[in-house]
Amino acid sequence: MMTTRLNVLVYSGPGTARGPLEHTVVALRALLSSSYDVMTVQSLTLATEPWEETSALLVVPGGRDLPYVRDLTPTGATRRIREYVRSGGAYLGICAGAYFAAERVEFERGRDGYEVTGARELAFWPGTARGSAFPGFVYDSEDGARAVGLTLSGEIAAGEAGPRLDVYHNGGPYFVQDAAASSEVSTKTLASYTELPSNPPAIVECMFGKGRAILTGVHVEYDPVLAKSSSGKKIASDAVDRLQQSDMQRRALLRALLARLGLRLNVESAKAEDEGVFQEPRISPMIFCGGASLWTGEDSDVEGGVNTFSLKEYVPNQIVTTTDSTNDEGVSNTQQRVIYFAKDPSLLSSFDTPYFNIPSFFSHLKHLRDVRRRGGSWNCGSNILYGSVVDSTQTLLEKNSAFAKQLPEGVVCVGSHQVAGRGRGRNSWISQRGCLMFTMQIHHTGSRGMIFLQYIAGLAIARAVRRKPGYEDIPVHLKWPNDIYARAAQGPEGLRKIGGVLITSSYEGGTFTLLIGCGVNVANERPTVSLNELIRLHNQSRGTSLEELTMEEVLARTMIEFEEIYNEFAKTAADNALTPPFSPFLKDYYRYWLHSDQNVTVVNESGGRQNAIIVGIDDSGLLRAQTSSESGELTEVLLQPDGNSFDILNGLIKRKM
Repeated sequence: MMTTRLNVLVYSGPGTARGPLEHTVVALRALLSSSYDVMTVQSLTLATEPWEETSALLVVPGGRDLPYVRDLTPTGATRRIREYVRSGGAYLGICAGAYFAAERVEFERGRDGYEVTGARELAFWPGTARGSAFPGFVYDSEDGARAVGLTLSGEIAAGEAGPRLDVYHNGGPYFVQDAAASSEVSTKTLASYTELPSNPPAIVECMFGKGRAILTGVHVEYDPVLAKSSSGKKIASDAVDRLQQSDMQRRALLRALLARLGLRLNVESAKAEDEGVFQEPRISPMIFCGGASLWTGEDSDVEGGVNTFSLKEYVPNQIVTTTDSTNDEGVSNTQQRVIYFAKDPSLLSSFDTPYFNIPSFFSHLKHLRDVRRRGGSWNCGSNILYGSVVDSTQTLLEKNSAFAKQLPEGVVCVGSHQVAGRGRGRNSWISQRGCLMFTMQIHHTGSRGMIFLQYIAGLAIARAVRRKPGYEDIPVHLKWPNDIYARAAQGPEGLRKIGGVLITSSYEGGTFTLLIGCGVNVANERPTVSLNELIRLHNQSRGTSLEELTMEEVLARTMIEFEEIYNEFAKTAADNALTPPFSPFLKDYYRYWLHSDQNVTVVNESGGRQNAIIVGIDDSGLLRAQTSSESGELTEVLLQPDGNSFDILNGLIKRKM
């Protein structure tokens, strides 16, 4: 059964060092952000969450090997990592992460206060990781750090990287293979230390089961430019000079290693690095446009919370791009944000918004409102805040509540590329061009039926496609509680996630401020299918000629559908205490969802299992499932959206008590 693997996990628990972790995350995001979400994880996630099927790579960066053992092995995480690779996963161990993945460790043998020896459970390398390969290592210091020479193997050196280069080293091992190595592992030396006797292996590849691990004693992720700009301890200037001279080759080496691990690299990575650029996408200024007049006529600065917003009047083709990036929390390292106010959408230049046509969005919105207007409040989408590259539309508004309070009701924040897209729980959303990503802000009075708002948002997206004339049979479906799925082929493996919903809320003065975040693949074909691919498949199988959708039309239709559903929902919740507020839409919801009479297995935290059949959603918004005992007695189980994970492909509901 094929499952799309969208995540790259970087271990960040006890033992990891701040510098190597920072370099690793920045380097991986720069190379992989178009197809994968690079996220940091702790041992609890690796021990308890179902991460294996959605992860393309696990990286254990530099730090200290012994804390890794203490943190990961007792929880069972180490065993799960080993089985993940055996079953086809990929592992990259850098310095301490390489020691951790060898069958045996010998570190600074005989040196008082430093010696570490012993067996390791992962055992991808069938032998010993022995170090430090070079003398002088000092914990929590750059005193023993240096630039060391590598000689690359022929297949690696055949690309841009080889055949010789200098790379950063600080306590890493070389690799000694046992004479009677396990037949379960086959190995290959990818690079050797040029300056050590007999040129021992510095980077090795281990084929284990169906998977692959690459272990490196040198820091292939180490960017000397980033190191020079940081405030931490510095290595000797002559070493930095050597590293800078080889840095283009180092980057090419890292690309080659990731490719060997089966990763898809950003298409633009090679070109960017040829120009000496190795960073995350630049955060762009934003444009505000719509009916609300927030522009006072003069440039001004507004404190938003985390960011300061510099407000300016929009002049076509005069927008200046900024150069900052984001930290691990999804917030820009540069706190200044620039917003240009455009009073008239028709004045917007396509040069300033090349990936989203704001005038087209407003045109679709006006047309649909003219056709569908049925009274009530029509605010959703009347004002738009757009950025070509943003941290996260959700994070931007959530972390800047003081600024968000000044925005009009129903404002929608749109980003063409998110560098920190957020999803429910540990999930994140991969955001590349062609993926519609937005967060809408509304205010809701009363707590009755709040749980249904995520269902309303998902239903609005499904209806945005399937209520368009001619598109009724496009296979867009709802997965409980808040995912959008597409059926691209028959069978469970034919289901692909194409979107999701995340709602956060705050409460003040009797009113909830709701941030309704959505992401849906409209035109991008990686890393999973898109709406337009579904339309092409539909046209091929049915002999039709439906036009592909644009992000602007999908957003406008979603705004209209959400307004129609929400207005009736809010009125029912406020006026009729006896009627469940979502009941008018249950029939429509069931039409699109995937779970009617689905047979599932409910797994509790202790591992106990019960067979069950999903029968619907109750009046309070909980998922209803019926379990049967050995005697045939039926019992109804209610499951909460925020307390359970649903693996639809395997028919498993993991219930958290």
